[in-house]
Amino acid sequence: MSLLSSTVSSGRTLHYQPKKVGIRYDPPAVVMDYVVIATGRRRRRVMPVRGLHAGASIEDLASDLDQRHGRYLSTISMDQLESLLARLKQGRGGGTASAAVIDGEENLNRLGDEELQQRKAVMNEVFEKNRVTQEHPDFVYDKQAAFNAVEKSGWDDTDDDDDESDGMW
Repeated sequence: MSLLSSTVSSGRTLHYQPKKVGIRYDPPAVVMDYVVIATGRRRRRVMPVRGLHAGASIEDLASDLDQRHGRYLSTISMDQLESLLARLKQGRGGGTASAAVIDGEENLNRLGDEELQQRKAVMNEVFEKNRVTQEHPDFVYDKQAAFNAVEKSGWDDTDDDDDESDGMW
């Protein structure tokens, strides 16, 4: 993106371009690095997270941040902001199972029973969050999709005559 004014979906013109968004644990804050378009200068905005405790609602924290710093957060999706806040809450010891990060490469067979149940709870929460029910406007009954194979797997090749030679099938 060039150093021109960006337009947000709401139609207002921004005078900065966000580069990075992250979190700081102590004191808790959302941190954004951005470039001021008029000058090309890099800046950092630290947005303190108020009311972060074990019982705090992630949605309420995100809403509070958006009210106080909406000008800077207008280019960030609410899902991304909630994800950052969930990680912040988890990292400070007040998180729930849904805030834990699931690593797809982690060997779940090597976990203890308690850790395994925690990972399963996280996976279930993510599933429930992403599930499209019959009441959802995007629900399609009997949805069918065609998938193109990226690479050959070899397990489903029918070139072998071994199966046909015994006359069983």
